[in-house]
Amino acid sequence: MKRIFLFLFAALALTACAKDVDVVGNVDTATDASELVLNINLEGSDTRIHINESLETVWDSGDELSVFYKSSTMSRWQFQGETGDRSGSIKPAGNINVEGGDGDIVVLYPYSADYAYADGSVTATIPTEQTFVENGYGVNGNMLVGKSSTDDFTLRNAYGWLKIQLKGNVQIVKSITFKGNKSERVAGQIVLNPSTAVTTSWSSGDATAVTLNCGEGVALFSDRATSFYIGLVPQSFEEGITIEIESLEGGKMTKSTSKPVTISRNTIQPMAAFDFVPEVGAIEKKFPTNDQVWYKSTVKHTFPNDAFDLPIQAHDLGLACANGSCYSFYGVLFDGNVAAVNKNAFAQTKATVVYIPHSVKTIGENAFALSDSLKEIHLGNGVESIGSYAFANCVSLEGLYLRATTPPSIASDALTQSTTGQWLYIGCVIYVPEESVEAYKAHEDWAKYADYICGYDFVAGKSTGNIGDGDSGEETNSGFNHRLLILDHTGVDCAYCVEAMDRLHALENSEYAHCYNEVQIHGGAKAINDPGYSDAAKTVDAFFGLDEYPTIMYNFYGGTIERGGSDSEFIRTMGSLFNSKCKKLGADAGIAINSEVNSGTIDVTVTVKSAKSQQYYLALWVLESNIESPNQNGATQPYHKIYNHALRYIASDYDDAYLSGDSLRKIEVGATKSKSYEIDIDGSWNHDNLEILAIVCAENTDGDVEVVNTALCPANGSKDYEYISDFNAGGNDDDDDDLIVEGNDDDAIVMTEFKFVSDWESYGFQEFKLSNNENSSVQLYITYGAFETEKVNSIVSKPTQNLINCILSFISQKSNAGNNGVFHADNVKVAGVSKTPVEGSTMEYINGKLTVKLVFDDSTTQKFVYNAK
Repeated sequence: MKRIFLFLFAALALTACAKDVDVVGNVDTATDASELVLNINLEGSDTRIHINESLETVWDSGDELSVFYKSSTMSRWQFQGETGDRSGSIKPAGNINVEGGDGDIVVLYPYSADYAYADGSVTATIPTEQTFVENGYGVNGNMLVGKSSTDDFTLRNAYGWLKIQLKGNVQIVKSITFKGNKSERVAGQIVLNPSTAVTTSWSSGDATAVTLNCGEGVALFSDRATSFYIGLVPQSFEEGITIEIESLEGGKMTKSTSKPVTISRNTIQPMAAFDFVPEVGAIEKKFPTNDQVWYKSTVKHTFPNDAFDLPIQAHDLGLACANGSCYSFYGVLFDGNVAAVNKNAFAQTKATVVYIPHSVKTIGENAFALSDSLKEIHLGNGVESIGSYAFANCVSLEGLYLRATTPPSIASDALTQSTTGQWLYIGCVIYVPEESVEAYKAHEDWAKYADYICGYDFVAGKSTGNIGDGDSGEETNSGFNHRLLILDHTGVDCAYCVEAMDRLHALENSEYAHCYNEVQIHGGAKAINDPGYSDAAKTVDAFFGLDEYPTIMYNFYGGTIERGGSDSEFIRTMGSLFNSKCKKLGADAGIAINSEVNSGTIDVTVTVKSAKSQQYYLALWVLESNIESPNQNGATQPYHKIYNHALRYIASDYDDAYLSGDSLRKIEVGATKSKSYEIDIDGSWNHDNLEILAIVCAENTDGDVEVVNTALCPANGSKDYEYISDFNAGGNDDDDDDLIVEGNDDDAIVMTEFKFVSDWESYGFQEFKLSNNENSSVQLYITYGAFETEKVNSIVSKPTQNLINCILSFISQKSNAGNNGVFHADNVKVAGVSKTPVEGSTMEYINGKLTVKLVFDDSTTQKFVYNAK
């Protein structure tokens, strides 16, 4: 049976002509050879699987089925119609034996010699390889089975399907392999109920992988996703799944999710579309030859005339090729071995990845400066010097890959970014050869980046994940999320304090929310009747010697943060600070908190787990949120009169010259130490709004006992160790828990575009469009009135401004006018069919992922997802 499309179930009559039947043995009179007719239907439309209303199932001429006709002995039957038919007849391809049967008829597709039927059950072998077919499943991608004691029965699907959606530029997919993360069996012998097509048990075999063979290869496209279907025996993969993709060129990529994934019979489980980008190791073996430079970009870069020490012979080669294989990079060709990347060569490029060959010795001044899209830079093993401001203000840079075993010289400002008048480290991870980690950390130019230097296996193409541990020589990769301490010194008698609240409110709703914990310090005199005041806050003010409000600071010795400019400028400033100060390889220590409110006390236990052997200190602060202040000067928004995370009490050791807390002594790498506190509850505190803030400190290079991590927990709650991976969404991470879009009637349509359409100023709203290339779209109208509502006010302030994190509900309506709600949607099409949205819809924008969930008047729902990353 040719799977041109997935099943859209309908009646299918299959008839065996009497003159073609050769019956051996005794035939029941009710099934005389001259009357032998099988009426076979496919599973009903109420459980059909489909992509859209036009898909259908067709037969291939000569398709073969296995039939147990009132017998435990199988016979081969063959379809007699034409290719493309939706109905027709089947007849035996050989003899039929009815001896020893139980009176039931069992039919299976496709034909296989190893099917067995006994005691009411079918035993079948699930193969480890399937074959790709466009828009559906191919050979071995499904099994149909039916059973009846009469001549009328139904064939049912025995499998469910995982739908994998890939995009790419020039990659050609060779194969896709599926595995369960718990080594679940996915192939071998199964026993199933032929009446229900439900698998009852595994009989034998322990194959834990199924591979989809793509034959001569399937080309991918950058502007739309190609779908691949893998048929699986229905089961739940409790610890998630792993997908391994291989291209004809030898490139490989692995995608995993640790969340449970369930494959249900007769249904499709879709994965969100993602780009097939071969892992670094696959490209590494074909590093650019010495007469080429590669870069990946959506826009061709214009090089200055003297960008390199040799003139460019050819550009825009279409592909960057080496050793017979090509990748989706622009290729720049020279007539010899290029030795220098000169001043401003890649300045302000829109490239995301750049590969510089091994022949290059010099990276010049400003060579990559102001390239805010750049994420990876790969330098060959010949680089000897890196010039001033070479990577300055490359604010998106995540990894600098250095293959030189001898550390090159680097200007002190080469890896800096400017923010509010100061230049900070850009914060990227520096990957170097495994054997050279200590040499880089000891080098006078690189020592200040020791906490960001990581060993890398350039043959295997993977990080060794090491982070330095000072004098001990021990190494570990903690992966602990690193949160700075942000202190907002504020009060009610301060006209500019609401401005600081606006900036911090915007930051709270930004992509950097996981990079810090905020505390409001109300340390002014009690006489001004500040409801957020505490003696502890007054002492903290004294520690910093403050004489004006508001003042925003970070950590205990970190300095002051300017609050001027717009919300977006403040967020950019804070982003630079977090990139510079938050350790990308993990904080020195992880923090777990268990807190319980009892009668009159809070009992708290804090556990610190070390990733760096050193002496630690623990400060424990009690905070309170939702404190109402009716007399806040300058208040214009509701949140201006609500104080959150206000300092109430310090339970650890402190005074106006010391805030770093109680000594925990030295904690070795991987070891933990716990400390408990019993805190008396002040009668003026609201028990329900109390929080516990744990601040872990250690001595820095200046001799100050400084903050190395913080954790916040409700006073009556707990918090486990927080890891960097907890906040990784999307992208090409190995552990990508955001892959699976769960649900059936709520499957997500992955959109490729979210854009501003127009500003209807006279009507008070802005128009946006969310769409893809399959004629599915959502038109959104965002009213200016939304800006008066907390949590909504910062979603869109200008048509050109990016969305920031938000979750909100809205009412959908067909009209552009009216006061029914903040949001309304129009022109909604799902697979080409117009639908009317009604009240109850939601929109969410978190970490670059926009999800619009619409509820329609026919009681169905639909998700539209746009991943901006």
